[in-house]
Amino acid sequence: MKEKKLSCWEDFEREIGEIFRGYEERCRKLPSLRYSPPLFRGQGELCWPLKTTLERYAEHPFTMREYWKLIRGIKSHAESATERRWELAEYPEDEPEPHGPPFGYEFMVYLRHHGFPSPLLDWSASPYVAAFFAFRSVPTQERLADLDAEGAIYCYQEYWEGAKIWDSNEPHIIGLGPTITTTSRHFRQQSWYTICRVLRDGHYAYANHEEVFHKGGPVPQDVLTKYRIPFSQWQQVRERLSMMNINAYTLFGNEEGLMGALAYKAIIAKSL
Repeated sequence: MKEKKLSCWEDFEREIGEIFRGYEERCRKLPSLRYSPPLFRGQGELCWPLKTTLERYAEHPFTMREYWKLIRGIKSHAESATERRWELAEYPEDEPEPHGPPFGYEFMVYLRHHGFPSPLLDWSASPYVAAFFAFRSVPTQERLADLDAEGAIYCYQEYWEGAKIWDSNEPHIIGLGPTITTTSRHFRQQSWYTICRVLRDGHYAYANHEEVFHKGGPVPQDVLTKYRIPFSQWQQVRERLSMMNINAYTLFGNEEGLMGALAYKAIIAKSL
């Protein structure tokens, strides 16, 4: 993983331009190969690791079958509360192939967006959506004045040179695309997802993404860059996002999100 310490928000926007130009150039030069679009993730604290909500919630790692059993057990409750129906295919006797989405992927995405612990690490195709999550919390005046306070926006590209290799016995990351039927938040936030899994004792289990990012390898793949942006830029970032209509309401679509967006306009933006 690379880290880039930036001095201002404008530096990040210049980096965005370079990222997309590089991606388009690789696609144009070798159109027959597979490349992954850049994906972005924002985190409000620089020291936060790249962990899924399931890793933060549970002390032990789940096998893929165990997690499938877990969400199958709550499916009827979710359906009763939301009046929606979710197809959840039976888990096969044999383990699934070591590539592709896990069983129950669409339901898993719905659960992830509504607070249930998930092995999905969520990303956005939009760097500006990621910026909202990195700068979502209203900082104190002390933090705004702290020159060492920074937020983090990650850029991730899975396929860098058209191919990818891994050993099933080692943690490996699998990217999961956006074309599914699920909650509207998935589309509002331009979401993609990754899982990290490993073969242990004959069963696939979910693993930690940072085991892959810290390991590296001989083939350019799973390319991750961490952009460090000073929290003193909070006002500039939020004003820019507000001009783009990126706020809690447009990203979440509920009344709490609406109140958050209105609070920013009515109180926070006027006080800074």
